[in-house]
Amino acid sequence: MELIIQIKSLLFSFAFGILFSCVVNIFNNKLYNSRLRYQIINACLMSIISCLIYFICIKKINNGIIHIYFIMMIIFGFITEKKLLKINYRIIKIKNKFLVKKQK
Repeated sequence: MELIIQIKSLLFSFAFGILFSCVVNIFNNKLYNSRLRYQIINACLMSIISCLIYFICIKKINNGIIHIYFIMMIIFGFITEKKLLKINYRIIKIKNKFLVKKQK
């Protein structure tokens, strides 16, 4: 496989990990705050749809060749988005504390 194609695949896998993390955050209520039947159905549907989207896009990028480091990049993107989200929440809390103090 050419280097350019591998780099595109790695970047797409990283971006997909971030996107998947965002989708999980959005559907968090649907996945965990409903009946057990609905939790199982929603989790399965979300997983299947996400996998299909990933495989279709990878097929267009590099003819469907998947390596272990693509999966590792998805996981790395997922973790990175979670860490950035925590940092963003901390920054917002700090800003709110300073704004409350300035208003008093």
